[in-house]
Amino acid sequence: ISEEQHENTAMDLTSNSDTDRTVKRRTSFGFDAADGYKIGVAYMQNNHLEKAEPYFEKALSAKVALYGETNIEVARVMECLGDIKFRNGALMDSLEIFRKAHSILKAIYMDEEGDDMLKLESKLANVLFDLGFGDYCEEAYKLYTKLIPLKRRQCGIDDDHISRMVFNLGKLNLSKKKMYTDALACFKEVLETKRDSGTDNAKDDMFISVLFHAGTASEKSGQNNDAEKFYRELLLFKDDLDNTDIDMDVVMYNLGCVLLASEKFAESLVYFTKLNFSAKQKVKKFPRRKILEKIGKAHTHLNNYEDAIDAYEEIISQHDQKLSEKKSKNEVHDIDKVYITLGHLLAKIDRNDDAVQKFAKGLDIKFKKVNYVDTEELVNINNSIAVCCFKGGFYKNALKACEVSLETLENNPMTVECERLKVGTFIVMGS
Repeated sequence: ISEEQHENTAMDLTSNSDTDRTVKRRTSFGFDAADGYKIGVAYMQNNHLEKAEPYFEKALSAKVALYGETNIEVARVMECLGDIKFRNGALMDSLEIFRKAHSILKAIYMDEEGDDMLKLESKLANVLFDLGFGDYCEEAYKLYTKLIPLKRRQCGIDDDHISRMVFNLGKLNLSKKKMYTDALACFKEVLETKRDSGTDNAKDDMFISVLFHAGTASEKSGQNNDAEKFYRELLLFKDDLDNTDIDMDVVMYNLGCVLLASEKFAESLVYFTKLNFSAKQKVKKFPRRKILEKIGKAHTHLNNYEDAIDAYEEIISQHDQKLSEKKSKNEVHDIDKVYITLGHLLAKIDRNDDAVQKFAKGLDIKFKKVNYVDTEELVNINNSIAVCCFKGGFYKNALKACEVSLETLENNPMTVECERLKVGTFIVMGS
């Protein structure tokens, strides 16, 4: 590097840090590739990435000229450049640099797993994980599976970097592999390590995030007791979630779903009702449709049919409003199910005319969407229509519904249902 470059570098630097003062001293006497590398490291350690990068680039050119491309010194400078790209969010650039450094180390070490190789492969796995799609995830999965036991032997189980790798492996198992039990094992391991470390978990973003993922993995693997435990613990950190990627509304919704699945209907309603109220107030709303459906289900299980009807009626009201405001051009893909569920609930409290109207609307939407409707479902709906019409004294309409069911069963006979329908048809005809 020329003396002119030294002087320009010295002029560009501020004198506000020890690193800058060190550089000024070094530029007074001149420096080689090794000096450039060390200065780059010093800047990077102080988070001055924009100042570190040009030193690494110059050091890389000098080291390639001195040693050739296949040299461990070259690989180390490349690794630092890859770190800067990664920390700046330039993941593809970081990946390309790490791959080049990795190929150099493989040529040097062959199959030997030295410290340099393990360190670089850990960084490579993290970049692949953050890219987050396709073959990158598969490659990250293989690297984590290989590296975690090796790093444990090297660093010990309490190492924070290992916890991060185990956490990432768990997330890959959860979202990409759909291996929920394996994912849960990873999350539980990280939680145990964190609890044993004695740190303040409320200030540990990773601990809070792992708790949430552990709840999700437990829920998806059918371990509702564990899921409930993890979500309840997360509620204790509700004042600490602002700096994390965890949404308290999602935590409450998931806990409500777990309680609903565990037949704790009344308690699940507490959370869904809070969420419904909160969703009305917020600018950024949690989808009320999902909340109202759960409220409807919980009330149905508690035999609170009127309250359940109110919840489903509100879903339809919201849907109709969006259509009228042209926020949605088409019917919501499963709004027919809401109409049919509502029909069954209205039938339970003998609002037979209203029930028939909802059944008819649901079937109309269903037939507009698809040419084929499940035979058993269609027969059940028509049977319900027949019962409602019969109770209301509309015997001809009841007979018509029975005949539709019988006609439906001709091509796909359900013997017991067919015989039951024939008896029902004779009763309707007699009436």
